[in-house]
Amino acid sequence: MNIDKLQAGPELDALVAEKVCSTCGISKPTSDFTKCSRAVDGLQWDCRVCYRQQARKYYLSDKGKKKRAEWYQKNKAKVSALRKARGTSRSPAFKEYRRKWALRTRYGITLEEYERLVEAQSGACAICSAKHSKERPLNVDHCHSTGKIRGLLCASCNPGLANFRDNPKALEKAADYIRAALKAVGA
Repeated sequence: MNIDKLQAGPELDALVAEKVCSTCGISKPTSDFTKCSRAVDGLQWDCRVCYRQQARKYYLSDKGKKKRAEWYQKNKAKVSALRKARGTSRSPAFKEYRRKWALRTRYGITLEEYERLVEAQSGACAICSAKHSKERPLNVDHCHSTGKIRGLLCASCNPGLANFRDNPKALEKAADYIRAALKAVGA
């Protein structure tokens, strides 16, 4: 197999498990680099951390501000139309747009899939069975290590579970503690 003739893809990834960042000079796993169709190996020259730092520095520079202002002047009508279609931050249309965006980007599900989850749980929190409403929708509970969705929880149960860092033993100890305290006061 001639390594010079390899195209970006699984064959090259298997051979090259690490890459040196052109900015910091540190050898890092290929997963630390974003895709780039112009590069021979299909990966950005800089690692994600260095790329973000450079992008932020450019964004805050006078040159970056001038570029954004020029782009805005050229695309003013398009931006205005998009803003009008999306609605203001208080409009129901914008709230629905944000909800769809949040579900898609954070959990990889559509609003329809979320509604199916609500229906499967009979519109109630999986822990305390509190009913949800349009004003207080159920939160998507997910495993922080795998990203897999476990169910829907109310605004009280979801952070409560997060505070125990998804540790069942800690939750059991907390339940025992509450039981002992209730027993002590005779409730």
